[in-house]
Amino acid sequence: MNDESLTNRVLPEPEIEPVVALGCRDRALVEAAVMGRERAVAAWGLLRDDPHLTQDSGSRNLLPNIYLNLRRLEINDPRIDPLRAVYGEHWASNLLAQRSAVMALTALRESGVEAIAMKGLPLLLTCYRCPGARPMHDLDLLVSPEQRVAGRAALMAAGWSSSGMPDALAPFLHGEAFQHQRWKEIDLHWRPFSVISPVQAEAGLWTRARRIPLEGITVAVPSTEDLLIMVCYHAFKRDSQAPARYALDLIELIRGPGRTMDWEALFTFARAADLLLPVRDCLLYVEKEFGPLLPQQGLLALSNARIDREHHVRATRTFRALRRRPSGLVSRLLEHWQRHRQVRMTEGGGRTAGFLRYLKLHYQYYWRHQNLRGLVREALRRRNRLRSAPDPGAAETPDRDDRS
Repeated sequence: MNDESLTNRVLPEPEIEPVVALGCRDRALVEAAVMGRERAVAAWGLLRDDPHLTQDSGSRNLLPNIYLNLRRLEINDPRIDPLRAVYGEHWASNLLAQRSAVMALTALRESGVEAIAMKGLPLLLTCYRCPGARPMHDLDLLVSPEQRVAGRAALMAAGWSSSGMPDALAPFLHGEAFQHQRWKEIDLHWRPFSVISPVQAEAGLWTRARRIPLEGITVAVPSTEDLLIMVCYHAFKRDSQAPARYALDLIELIRGPGRTMDWEALFTFARAADLLLPVRDCLLYVEKEFGPLLPQQGLLALSNARIDREHHVRATRTFRALRRRPSGLVSRLLEHWQRHRQVRMTEGGGRTAGFLRYLKLHYQYYWRHQNLRGLVREALRRRNRLRSAPDPGAAETPDRDDRS
């Protein structure tokens, strides 16, 4: 097949719309941050008079990229000047994040715990290559499930404080947050994706990891293919703070390291992790909205990505659920029941907590109430808040395991 026929080839339509399906304002943020002169200037024209541009947390995360892009394009506009201050804030914050990563990874390594840096740090180091270009509010480190306890102990010995997660909850969660008085928060993961993702596919992530230098040490990061899969996976999670962030990450990843990506291997890895449908649909979305982005090999692999019925049913159910937050008591209980059942089937029933014990531990952990009276009181308070909110899904504070 020649290049012209491949370029004109009709790509399939996305079947599950990701969170990166942006509204007008978020689309303008992304276009101002990454597009060429004509589209970037037009997008900036829609944004520059917005009085909330530098205050809104979602748009604020993209302002460093807009500042760098408009400066590269030599756009003269005094309203760009406030963006420089935001870039400087993120630059200083990210330097602290990188130093925090060195401290945490050194502590883990000295305890014999191997870790892979995920999400923000590898994106910053391999795609953006500019300290202030990719905001990081915390650091995501992945250890193997077998080294979770040792990794937890190493971080606590280095001064990080645990959020107090009970060990019995570990099979049902993918990570735990650790705070430090001086350094950035660490999210210690033992599962890179969902708690029901195929374990064999996760093992491949470790064998494909590569090492890059950072302040005198080497940091293990996912391969380019695995990093793209992670970005697509998180594009489907509930994240009201920055829905455009993942679109921008994906575009920068394709334009940068993606130029040497093995696209056939990418879809093979995604299929093994039960993530082929979300990866395909995210790539379709950014290609159609912000393209052309994909090289010819990527377009060919994308158009040939075939999804069998079993994977389609499983993926649409999983990823549509990721986007919705059940607002009623019955819906929440059903969500917990499904999670508990799936984990028990994956882990083996005899090694995990029963449903009622899991439910009790979950809400004791997230609501910080140890007795039944406190849990009931907190449930009633949240129910009243949901009833009084115009958007029930937006009224409830997400559990930490739902955040990205």
